[in-house]
Amino acid sequence: MAPAADRMTAADLTRARALLGMSTGELAAEIGLTEPVVRAWEEGSLRIPREYAMQIVWRAAVAERQAALASSGLPECTWVARWMDAAPTQGGPAQRQHLEALRRHAAMCPHCTARARFVEQNFPPMPDPPVPQALRALRAMGTALQRLPQWLRAAVVGAIAVGLITVMRVAGMAVGSDGPSPLDALLLIAGSIVGGAYLGAVAGITYVIVRDPLRKIGRAGDYLAGILCVWAYLLASVIPMELLTGRPAFATPDDAAALALGGAVIGAIIGHFWFRRR
Repeated sequence: MAPAADRMTAADLTRARALLGMSTGELAAEIGLTEPVVRAWEEGSLRIPREYAMQIVWRAAVAERQAALASSGLPECTWVARWMDAAPTQGGPAQRQHLEALRRHAAMCPHCTARARFVEQNFPPMPDPPVPQALRALRAMGTALQRLPQWLRAAVVGAIAVGLITVMRVAGMAVGSDGPSPLDALLLIAGSIVGGAYLGAVAGITYVIVRDPLRKIGRAGDYLAGILCVWAYLLASVIPMELLTGRPAFATPDDAAALALGGAVIGAIIGHFWFRRR
C-alpha cells in the first residue's frame, strides 16, 4: 500500500520506489533531483519534503493500481489506448474536450466500468495529486465554499472580489502622492469588504429565490436567472447611495434604462455561461 505524503518515512520511500520499479538514480531523475539526495532520504539522514513526497506517493499509487489491474485478468479498453495516443500537447479547450470525451466513454464502456469497480473495491481513494501549494490552498478554499449555503457563498465571493479590487486600487494610489493614510486605507478596504459581502449576499439570495422556479422553463430560465441576479446586484448598489446622499440614483429615465439594459446584457452572458443546465 502506498504511504501517505504527510508522514513518509525512509522505509515508505523504499517501498514506493519498489512499486515504481525504479532505482534511486531513476527516481531522482524522474522528480528532477540528484541521486545522492534520494539516497539520503532512504538512509534517513535527510527529511523528505512534502512536495516531493506527494509526487512519489501519487506515482506509487498509480503504479500499484496499474499492476493490480494487469494481474486481474480484466481486459483493457482499446478506446482508452487510442484516447491516450491522441492526447493534445497543450492545455485549454482542446484538453478539456479531450477529458470530457473520456468521462463520457468511461460512463458507458463495460470494460472501463469493470476496471473502475475493481479499483474501488480493492483500494482506498487516490491520494491528493501533486499540485503547487498555492493551488492546494485555492482548492481547499473552494471546498470550504461549497459547504456554505448558496447565498452565503455569494457573499464571501463578493467580499473577496471587491476587497481585492480595493487593495489593488489603494496600492496604485499609494504609488502616487495622493495615496490615503494607512488608517484611511484600512477603513476603505474594510468598507469595501463589507459592501462586497452585502452585494454578493443580495445576488445570492436572488439566485436562491428565482433559480429553481426558472429551471422549469428550460434554457430561457438560465438567461432570466442571470438577468434578475444582476439587476438585484445593481439595485442593491445604487439604492443605498441614494438613501445616504439624498441624491437620486438616476438623473434621468434614460440613465435607468441604460443601467437596466446593460445589466440585462451582463446577466444574459452570466446565464449563458454559468447558469446553463449541465
